[in-house]
Amino acid sequence: MHNKLWGGSRDDNQIYAWLVRLFLTKIHDEKVTNEGEAYRFQVRHRGTDKESASDTLKRVNECYQEAYQRYVDQDVTQVDPLDESLYSAEEVQWVVETLQGFSLTAAGRTTGDLLGTFFEAITREGFKQSKGLFFTHYNLAIFMLEVLGIGDLAEEKLTSRAHTNDRLPYVIDPSCGSGTFLLASMRLISQHIAERRPQLSRNRDVREQLASKFPENAPNEWAKEFIYGVEKREDLAISTKVNMVLHRDGHTHIYHDDGLAELDALATKHREQKFRAGRDADGVYEKPVAETFDVVVTNPPFSITLDGSVKERFADNFQLAADRNSENLFLERWYQLLKHGGRLAAVLPESFFSTTENLAARLFLFQRFNVRAVVSLPVHAFQPWTPTRTSLLFAQKKTPAEEIAWTAAFSAHFAQITADRDAVLAATRIVIKPGQRTTPEQLAAHARTATAALERLGLPVPDGDPTTQAWAVQAQTAAKAVSPESSAFAATVYQIGGDSYLGVIVGEVGYRRTKRAENASRNDLFHAVQPDGEGGTEPVRNLNDAKNGWQIVVTDGATDALAVLRREALWR
Repeated sequence: MHNKLWGGSRDDNQIYAWLVRLFLTKIHDEKVTNEGEAYRFQVRHRGTDKESASDTLKRVNECYQEAYQRYVDQDVTQVDPLDESLYSAEEVQWVVETLQGFSLTAAGRTTGDLLGTFFEAITREGFKQSKGLFFTHYNLAIFMLEVLGIGDLAEEKLTSRAHTNDRLPYVIDPSCGSGTFLLASMRLISQHIAERRPQLSRNRDVREQLASKFPENAPNEWAKEFIYGVEKREDLAISTKVNMVLHRDGHTHIYHDDGLAELDALATKHREQKFRAGRDADGVYEKPVAETFDVVVTNPPFSITLDGSVKERFADNFQLAADRNSENLFLERWYQLLKHGGRLAAVLPESFFSTTENLAARLFLFQRFNVRAVVSLPVHAFQPWTPTRTSLLFAQKKTPAEEIAWTAAFSAHFAQITADRDAVLAATRIVIKPGQRTTPEQLAAHARTATAALERLGLPVPDGDPTTQAWAVQAQTAAKAVSPESSAFAATVYQIGGDSYLGVIVGEVGYRRTKRAENASRNDLFHAVQPDGEGGTEPVRNLNDAKNGWQIVVTDGATDALAVLRREALWR
């Protein structure tokens, strides 16, 4: 299809986005056509005469507009048609004729994830990655979800005494792209429950949950209620929905919208109460919150500078609205979405963890989350599409009591350190440049004030006469080097403690990519195996090349990153 439509000059992303719409149309047609009626997504004949291409295009376009309103935007009154502005009616007819012999929905019922795997593959190959569009490799997605313990969390909730609506984790990616994390979540949870089904079926309550959420003929049924995604790009949102339908299913709560939009606006537009905003009941955060999700797993668009008009829109909804980088606002949005105790896994640029520009966001992170681990990825993890070096953040939203304790301690230390720093600077200015009526006694008093403040700050007191300019200049230089934020952070950690977190450096991630090919390499993230065709297993490094039936294996004493992190028992 690509070769037929490319014609030597058309844009690859445009071709793919257009084909995805046709996939969506065919899926809709298969689902809503009554038995005994003719499908619309086909080329019809009158005897031996094929209908005109314009007749095919008109009928398929009507079906597409229905599909768009059902799956993408229920409120839209005018859907941009599949007209001939991009592709001719003859090209549309050729694609329809090529696809009409396949039943996408029936194949999904009989072949498991075959079509889903196929569609994931053409998604990776179809979209040419560009600025701001860097898909997360499947190896990274699976690793992040395995570190989160998504399967164990699902089992824990399924066997709990919670209401049936809370018997699985609610998972969201608020910048879901083509849906890699959501599909991986669906796979790992369904696989975990399937493997544990005999052990879990020992009482009627759990058997009823398994029957409703994991029926034998539709093991992903649960995902319709528990998997959520938001994506700003329409073509990617549609791609995710198609992908979910082909995996049966989870498309219900995939929304085409801005993941940083006002929560109430999202809730109202999409009739989705999971986004409905409220105020923090414990008074530890003054902006709107939803607090309805158990897991956020995501790779946000980062280093996108936001203009002034956009920032103004954020002022009422984000403490970090003044920050330049988009990833900082997404950090706050993750906090707003997560329940207390909820788990976070995110791809972030390494600059987030080190630069002054991101200092406010890091302070927000430690105030609101317990950091569990940071995994540094090699520079080639997202090459050749971007040279940005990245790390994976794993964190857990604090309880209200933890947030209150941290906020109180930090505020007190920040106020004291700022006051002491200002006292040094004010006192030394007078010593450096005394007024005409400044007496020796007054100079000595100012010197004593500066000395006491330096000692409280833990700074070395300069040698020599504290009433001299040389002494005052040294003291002032030392005080100016103090960062009240950093010093208050250190004092807060010293006072109230807190869990340490694990830092892991990964050298190889199982793949190396160029613009022409993707090759397997050593995998320091995890150990995976696949069927070898002879009743045994063999290692597999790149999951994009794996056979059906692959699985992650964690053994005692293993040194891959997943094994190391599992031994730390990260989640409380």
